[in-house]
Amino acid sequence: MTRVSAARPLDRERPLASWTNWLAYASAGAACASIGLVSIKVWKTPHFAYAGEVAGLTAAASIASLTLNWALRRRARWWPQRLGAQGVTSWIVALQGGIVLLVVPVFLLVKSVPEEEMTGWLWPLVNKRWLVALYNIATVTFLLLPLAVERWRPDAEVHEQAADRAAERSVRRHWLRIVGVQIALGLFCWYLVGPPWHIERLHSLIEWHEQLHFGPVQAMAKGSLPFIGPAATPYGPGSEMLLYGLMKLAGPLDVVSSRIAWAAQNFGALLIVSTVACMWLKPLPAAAVLVLAVLYSPFGFFYTLVDGTLAGFFGWANPLRYVAPLLVVPLVGWASVTSPSRWLIVFVGAVWGVGAFVAQENLTTTFASAGLLLAALWLTRTVTLRRAMTVLCDLLIGLACVAIPVVLYYAWHGAASAFLRTYFFFARAVVVGYSNMWWPAQDSALPEKASYYFTLPFLIGCGICALWRMAPLQPAVLDARRIRFLAFVCVQVVCYQTALLRSDSTHVMNTLVALPFIIVLGLIDLPTWLTSKPFPRWAIRAVFAALVMVVYPTIRPSTLWSVAREPARRFERRDVPSVGADLLKSAALRRLPLPPEMPLFLGNPTVSLRQFDNLTAEIHALVEDRKTYFLRSEWISGGLIALAADLNPAPHPLGGEILTVNDRIKLEIARHIRAHPQDYGAFIGPSLADLEAVAFLESHPGAITFRRMLGSSTFYVLLAPS
Repeated sequence: MTRVSAARPLDRERPLASWTNWLAYASAGAACASIGLVSIKVWKTPHFAYAGEVAGLTAAASIASLTLNWALRRRARWWPQRLGAQGVTSWIVALQGGIVLLVVPVFLLVKSVPEEEMTGWLWPLVNKRWLVALYNIATVTFLLLPLAVERWRPDAEVHEQAADRAAERSVRRHWLRIVGVQIALGLFCWYLVGPPWHIERLHSLIEWHEQLHFGPVQAMAKGSLPFIGPAATPYGPGSEMLLYGLMKLAGPLDVVSSRIAWAAQNFGALLIVSTVACMWLKPLPAAAVLVLAVLYSPFGFFYTLVDGTLAGFFGWANPLRYVAPLLVVPLVGWASVTSPSRWLIVFVGAVWGVGAFVAQENLTTTFASAGLLLAALWLTRTVTLRRAMTVLCDLLIGLACVAIPVVLYYAWHGAASAFLRTYFFFARAVVVGYSNMWWPAQDSALPEKASYYFTLPFLIGCGICALWRMAPLQPAVLDARRIRFLAFVCVQVVCYQTALLRSDSTHVMNTLVALPFIIVLGLIDLPTWLTSKPFPRWAIRAVFAALVMVVYPTIRPSTLWSVAREPARRFERRDVPSVGADLLKSAALRRLPLPPEMPLFLGNPTVSLRQFDNLTAEIHALVEDRKTYFLRSEWISGGLIALAADLNPAPHPLGGEILTVNDRIKLEIARHIRAHPQDYGAFIGPSLADLEAVAFLESHPGAITFRRMLGSSTFYVLLAPS
């Protein structure tokens, strides 16, 4: 099981000292290319603001490379004796490749995209394509390129079959034990985030993200096809259908049933995580994963208040968006080395397909993390290229088994192209820069800022420990434990990229779905890979735990105890009356059961439910059953008005208040209004100068105009003449 340590042809031809010379050449070439790209950009676009930063970073990178070159040349005589010349040489060559690849982020920084020429963006464009590229180059440079250089060596293939057998022996488990542990973990999940939730008490006000779902829900209630037209949403089709179905099960379509639906999705997602933990961990580590998940991961957005009410980030926090890679990728690693039935891998691919139907994030993160894991397994000669491609193809077949019927369903309704466009529309807009942001200045003191900057180095360090042996430095034989740990690292590396685009504490925590597994497995397995002596292992565990608390300051023994203790409040008997039990029976008050005089919107204390009820009652009387196109006014969603006033949404194409992200989409909607005036009987929006409002007035001569106010927000109601 040990690797051959004799000198290899690459080392004899290129000694360590000679390979270090290329660091300077690689740095000089990358620096010249980067400066050239920036110079061309400044020549074409004199107002380009990042020329100085690129020049400074290029100079700093060149100095660092020259310093490293000098240090390696001085140490070349004794370093191979401690770490082995072979492994060190592979890392030097890989570092040179990474330096050359740094030209790619510079190119993406200076390269314009057509979207930058579009006007009327709802949120500004921020070019972060270069940052995502830099992130992925760092990942490839430290996790894959050294292995690729090692694979280039002709004598590293002798351990391939031994690694397969070692992995196969270590993954066998009895299914009865798994079932028993799963039941126990399911009960623990119920204690942590399960019912009773007491949401009928309705402590929190209505937040903007929560409003976004009311328009599509109202459209579906009026018969619109899910996920397209007036029911379109930036989130996944399955997530929208699940929300609507759970709301109908929970009661009437109102704020209470909506929040119950979000709590139920959170509970279901934690049950899925408990299943993953049961599959790969023993009971106590699995329970620790669940506690860590509820503390600092997408599950951390829901918590129990003092009176036992479950509160949370309703409308946005949904761990189901990232749960598919957590399920699929570790199974991919297991299936790659154990060769189970192909139908089992196809089934795993179908699970991926269901996750992709729930949310677009599940599609991309599962594919990327599975590809990263398979690449590492192939480069370490744990699996053959043919085996890796077979597993990937079987996964894609399973994905197709879910995706094809969905597309055919929409094709049967003549809406396949609209479905596909909606599915990829918002994700592509975010990738090119829409709604991206840098870390907010007001959040500079938050502990999550350390997580934002140090998560990637932490994950790369974990990956290196799983992939390499340290004495001598050489690729490790990947047994089942290393593959398991590496699978979760790959999932986390890929999922975290979302936080690079929308950089704030909320998005950082939302992407850390695999972090609890990495922490627990790191404490259990990582020390055994670094040393064989008991005392050093415990010292490494202590260092690892301290490192976790530095990178993720929210994780503390006191907070872990609070997470385990506070859910008990939900099970205490309390005689707390439901909010809104004695309200009047208007439409708005029925669907927004809050005290009439309390503020309605989070961040806007000037608007009360009573005022909102008066507005929606008047709008309902004016609009009646007309097909209505609505837009938001400032932070008040037209979809919330549509739900409260029980309006009938117009069957418009992609757009509406959620996906009308720029003037190009608004022009498309305006053309549709002019071409199909019979589908638009009313318009509600903040201005008569909106392109959609102008199109409505032009296509409905003699339209009646009403102007209404809610706080500082203006609403124009346009009615087609009878």
